[in-house]
Amino acid sequence: MKTLVKSKHLCICHEYETAFVLDISDEIKLASHEFYGDPYGALIDRDERFAVIYGCEAFVYDLLRKTSYVFGDGKVWFIDAVQNEDASVTLNTEDGKRYIIEINDKTVICKEK
Repeated sequence: MKTLVKSKHLCICHEYETAFVLDISDEIKLASHEFYGDPYGALIDRDERFAVIYGCEAFVYDLLRKTSYVFGDGKVWFIDAVQNEDASVTLNTEDGKRYIIEINDKTVICKEK
């Protein structure tokens, strides 16, 4: 498996088109997602509240609610992710568009910026 990103307690890795969010302490798989093509990259929230894996779509795993969300239609590739000061995430696409994923106590939404 190839590691995309690691934090103190989490690891995001992938084997071909399947990506995994793993708990490092006991190697338990917390979540997984099947991509079309290999995932491009990943981001773990600085407080380890959520993880984002991106490529042909964006997969968000909310660690507090143990819930996952998928954004995108597979037609636009997400190529970069940056966590903003307010805990939202900015995703950039290969065609120059930007999307914001907002994560709060009640919802996880994705909107074009």
